[in-house]
Amino acid sequence: MRLDTRFVLFVPLIVLACATTPRVDAPPEATAVRTVDTLPFGAMLPDDYRWLREKENPGVRAYVEAENAYTAAQTERLGGLKSSLYDQMVARLKEDDESVPVFHGGYYYYSRNVAGQEYPLYCRRAGSMDADEEIILDINELAEGYEYYRLGGRSLSPDHTRLIYTADTSGGEIYTAYVKNLTTGETYSDRIENVSDALFATNDLIYYETYDSTRRPDKVWRYTLGTDQSDAEMVYHEPDGQIWSGVSRSRDDKIIFIGAGNYDASQVYFAAADDPNAKFRLIEPMQAGLEYSVDHHNGTFYIVTNDNAINFRIVTAPLSDPSRANWTELIAESKEIYYTDILCFVNHLVVTGRTGGFANAFISSYDGLEMKPIELMDVIHRFGLEDNAEYNTDLLRFSYENPITPRSIYDYNMSTGDMTLKKQDPVPNYDPANYRLELLWATADDGSRIPITLSYHKNVDPRGNNPLHISGYGAYGIPTEPSFSRSRTVVMDYGVLVARAGIRGGSDMGRQWYLNGKLMNKRNTFTDFFACVEHLIAEGYTSPEKVSAYGGSAGGLVTGYAAAERPDLFGIVTLDVPFVDLMNTMLDATIPLTELEYVEWGNPNEQKFFEYMLSYSPYDNLGAGPMPNMLIMAGWNDPRVQYWEAAKFTARARDSVTNDAQILLSINMGAGHGGASGRYAFIDEIAFMYSIIIDAIGGERIASN
Repeated sequence: MRLDTRFVLFVPLIVLACATTPRVDAPPEATAVRTVDTLPFGAMLPDDYRWLREKENPGVRAYVEAENAYTAAQTERLGGLKSSLYDQMVARLKEDDESVPVFHGGYYYYSRNVAGQEYPLYCRRAGSMDADEEIILDINELAEGYEYYRLGGRSLSPDHTRLIYTADTSGGEIYTAYVKNLTTGETYSDRIENVSDALFATNDLIYYETYDSTRRPDKVWRYTLGTDQSDAEMVYHEPDGQIWSGVSRSRDDKIIFIGAGNYDASQVYFAAADDPNAKFRLIEPMQAGLEYSVDHHNGTFYIVTNDNAINFRIVTAPLSDPSRANWTELIAESKEIYYTDILCFVNHLVVTGRTGGFANAFISSYDGLEMKPIELMDVIHRFGLEDNAEYNTDLLRFSYENPITPRSIYDYNMSTGDMTLKKQDPVPNYDPANYRLELLWATADDGSRIPITLSYHKNVDPRGNNPLHISGYGAYGIPTEPSFSRSRTVVMDYGVLVARAGIRGGSDMGRQWYLNGKLMNKRNTFTDFFACVEHLIAEGYTSPEKVSAYGGSAGGLVTGYAAAERPDLFGIVTLDVPFVDLMNTMLDATIPLTELEYVEWGNPNEQKFFEYMLSYSPYDNLGAGPMPNMLIMAGWNDPRVQYWEAAKFTARARDSVTNDAQILLSINMGAGHGGASGRYAFIDEIAFMYSIIIDAIGGERIASN
């Protein structure tokens, strides 16, 4: 750890013996090995379980495997419930299915799944869906021999004869790029290692990003197909550890953009896509608090920016000199709409945004004089743009769903306003008429109204003191979207109410909603979550012992703190790849993503941030007392939230708990942040999780009609 002073109070002679002899009838006992860090301003941070970070230590692996064995033994009695849940979830999956084809460059591109196969096939047909099918990528073949295989990015050459794709075979998010000739089926010998993403600029010219030692995308390279990676030209390097970089292409394919930024600032460079020797020019230099993103149309840049606009506005700039001095306002900031992105088409400008707690798109002319929203079906919805690969079209493709309505793909005619349903995801053995959906509002400590979406089976009296499963996230401005989930519909069949809390730290209610839940406002995220649960209890929907709380990644910070601070509100808390060891992670700049996160959480090397972050760090707030039941899950190869955060939290919770709460740790030894990569293996993980949750909160199978 990169701190001024570090001293060890006690070091055992042999750390390999890190757990007692594994017994499945009792939880493993981790050896407490106290270390204490002293910061420059005198604060001290003790830690009894730092040794669990030693991934190569056989004793660490032995401890984790003992935890997995204990969890397996403790949940063996739930095998029948888990199997039943798995079968019901698979029964709601159309195992042979095909995506809506996307027309691009003379081809119809689509993916399809085959019953029994873990991964999809990516295909195309030339000119018509009646033409012969070409299988571009069969992920099942590519994944043979790997315990884990995840496809990353894909990019077509402009003439559609070549495909570059990236793949991760460990869960560690270390990708390799491959190039395939779509005419001959040959995969070239070209290999580009350690890539974050890659894309074609011309038929032979490829741009790609690579990582530094902390897994931060920091370099952009220009590479000519058929040459060695060592001959690639580095066209951008971002040395600042608090900034990431990336490469993208304008929708008209004429411009290559290199962007750099964090959660507080950004800057964008540009160059002609068809120039193999192009020099990149800067649009506007980075400065704290200024964010912008760019697209290109007909010699003009269209820019979404928070320049003098908390909810962002749209400006234009000439290609010849796009600096901020030449920005001209096209669409002014709105108090009701938080503008999030733009897409340029030949005849239409599409602006996405959030209003009233939900996302939508607004169709504008290029003079900005008219802007109309898409008229959606329900107030409660998740809206998302789909693959809109064609630049010269009047059709905008988007997806629409909510917790009881399966994902539906629409084509919207931007000229006429006509909307065509292309496909609704088939969900066998499911009838949306059997479920209900509500929008509720909780009141936070400061009077802010927090949105809650609630879904449940129609045969359940919602205010009948039911088991309830609530999730929250509240970070990075990412909203808690009311999406459809086959697995959660099965959970509702067990009489469980399913709730999502739109807590601050996300952008559910606009940009200020995010700002009010980060840095020195972060505690709003947790008190909002508690307010939502308290509201549901007070209104008779549930009672504390019947409440299940779920949080993943940064959402695990929410549920981890909930377990430490408000155990009285929950029957079980699930922490999925949880960010719970906030202080130790954020004090170690060698850990992936740490420095990038300073603008989100604060830099604990500064006293004011240290003291504030310490006040809510879940690992550091586990004191002696009662706790709810806990299920803690992680991935052994996770580069985003290391496995040891979950392991350390488990060990400390076991040391601290004074009641008979069951604390279970499950670490997937062959996966990373996203869990299992195959679709059936992932469903198996979900069924395992929900079997524990349903058992803990008393869910019981109800009649379907």
